[in-house]
Amino acid sequence: MNRQIEIAFSRKKLVLLFVLALAFIIMGVQFIISPVNFTSPIQQNPQIIQIVGIISVLFFGIASLFIVPKLWGSPVGLLINEQGITNNTVAGSSHHIPWSDVVGFRSIKIRQSKIILVHTKNPEKYIEAETNYFKRQIMRSNYNLYGSPLSISVNALKIKHKPLLKALEKEWQNHSQLK
Repeated sequence: MNRQIEIAFSRKKLVLLFVLALAFIIMGVQFIISPVNFTSPIQQNPQIIQIVGIISVLFFGIASLFIVPKLWGSPVGLLINEQGITNNTVAGSSHHIPWSDVVGFRSIKIRQSKIILVHTKNPEKYIEAETNYFKRQIMRSNYNLYGSPLSISVNALKIKHKPLLKALEKEWQNHSQLK
């Protein structure tokens, strides 16, 4: 059985995310250049407005750097096959999770985003394998908060949350029965 499910990135969603990031960068630059224009009765301190501008430019600038490669890179955001799951939705990296490591899936909602957590036998292995310090810290934080460092976001994929969760659970059950 050489079945393979490829779930592509949604170019429309990625372009929308990129445009929104650029809008926040432009607004942040305006906050930095002329904070006095953005003072109000609620926020009268121009230094606070500049700090918000700097944070906006940094955060959304970094976010846009992760979006651009997804736009022009591989169109496959998630690969499900007999070996396991290859998750390319993670910013700046890819994770392969063999079926033999998977112990289950759980769906959570953070603000308006639905996320699928992949629970594994040894989550620490995936945290320690991450070479980027900041990503490793985010994975550790996710593990402490949600019980898994591995997650799949459908925000940039051409699939809805429920069908993806059902497909993952079905494939996992198929592969766990083969043992």
